Amino acid sequence: KPTLQSLRKLQEAYEKAGNNFRAAETMELIAELYPASVNFNSIGVLYDNAGDRNKAIEFYELALQQSPNNQHAVFNLGTSLKQKNPKLAGELLSKAYDLDPSDCPIMREYAKNLESKGNKEEADQLRQKAFDKYMNKWKANTLRDFEYSWFSNLADYLGKSSMAKDIGSS
Repeated sequence: KPTLQSLRKLQEAYEKAGNNFRAAETMELIAELYPASVNFNSIGVLYDNAGDRNKAIEFYELALQQSPNNQHAVFNLGTSLKQKNPKLAGELLSKAYDLDPSDCPIMREYAKNLESKGNKEEADQLRQKAFDKYMNKWKANTLRDFEYSWFSNLADYLGKSSMAKDIGSS
């Protein structure tokens, strides 16, 4: 039986190599062998990044069974279901926002949900609030890696094209 430490190193090596699918499979093995040491939401994110939306959804749902108010799993499942089940996706994004209204990715996606329901003014206010938070994090050099593209896209959406380019080149 491989040790937890050796499996974690293998998973990290796959991630560094950009092989999210193999990293997710390795985390699945960790979940089977060492169930108390795994985060199902993280497995879902890896499968999502690898392009396997169905496996991602499966693990987001497992994460929610484990912790029904995990705002990250609620958010990730909501964004993953936008094409497959828009109504449920909207409910999940609304729940994610209720759980953490200060999270920029949640604000950004919830704004899309609001706009799809005809609440453009409220959606624009929420986008601006997310933009301002991202801007503060960018100035403080505390943006997480994945946030650069989200911030850049949001800046572009808000008509700040030159700012989007600056963010994207950071």
